[in-house]
Amino acid sequence: MNGCAYRILHLDAGRKFYSIPNLKRIIDNAAAANFNQLELYFSDHQGLRFALGDMRVAASGKVYDLSGAPGDGFGEEGNNPDGTDKYHTEADMDGIIAYAREKGVEIVPAMGAPGHLGAVLMQPDASPLRYPGSRGSVDITRAEGREFALALLGKYADYFASRGCRYFNFCADEFANDLGEHRMGYEMIYQNGMYREHFVPFFNAAAELIRSKGMTPRCFNDGVYYNDDDRDVEFDGGVQVCYWTHGWEGYRLASANFLAAKGLELINADSAYYWVLGKNEWPEGAQKAEGFEPDVFNGCGGHIEAAGAMLCIWCDMADSDGPDEGAAVVDKTAPVIEVFGRTLDRKC
Repeated sequence: MNGCAYRILHLDAGRKFYSIPNLKRIIDNAAAANFNQLELYFSDHQGLRFALGDMRVAASGKVYDLSGAPGDGFGEEGNNPDGTDKYHTEADMDGIIAYAREKGVEIVPAMGAPGHLGAVLMQPDASPLRYPGSRGSVDITRAEGREFALALLGKYADYFASRGCRYFNFCADEFANDLGEHRMGYEMIYQNGMYREHFVPFFNAAAELIRSKGMTPRCFNDGVYYNDDDRDVEFDGGVQVCYWTHGWEGYRLASANFLAAKGLELINADSAYYWVLGKNEWPEGAQKAEGFEPDVFNGCGGHIEAAGAMLCIWCDMADSDGPDEGAAVVDKTAPVIEVFGRTLDRKC
């Protein structure tokens, strides 16, 4: 059995703002449970919680001004904002990275593209780049959309690479899932040809961009060899795939077995063990974490050697605890993190 080299706590700090003291408490809890990475997801529809010193993005011969981006005021209306427009600066993030390093925990940035960019695409400069009918996905059928999304990823990758970060998760999940009857966007673009023509090249370009900054790219598994179909497509084989679900009716994701046979490195991020604020807060307590099997993937029969294991804390309903800056989430998840860590100690 693999040693689960990556023991990852994924924190949704995009939908909900976490204060620096509460982020430090999360890091402390992760370190105590022998996690060695904190994957910090800092942008979604509700807000961009980490602003660079310069929020101008140059692409396609134009400069896009995203300076109004951070916080709920920049987020999507009706998407459960947590009641605060706060965000972290470069100085704040420098301190977070340094604190985590002292505790033996590596920060892994996570920023979605081409989906989950609703907060960014709310900005007047960027809003024309939305995929038609979608509020949160960039239009990668247009050169302007592709180049903007890649430039945005590159700008953030430059910062994190300069701070010694070695991994970057560009997520690549749930593209255009807000298109009414075609809610599950990957099925739609798989059927209409956009998947092969536009998504796969964008995915590979994003992966190569991150690698060019000296970091290893990561993503979630949604769009990778969708429907177990490798005809006329080849995905970058150096991307670490965080496998969270095998899909459902109308969302025909590749099996973990298929991806493993392609030689891709898989991180087990099984959605059955997600902790979701306001939705699935594990009322039965931390006991559920004892059932996690690092080498058993969602929907997969048998065992597949995992490169790592990931416990995800999501804040889909960010207002559930009000504008408490994450304090309640830290308290509620502490025993879950502890037991999950013990489970990895025992099973990896």
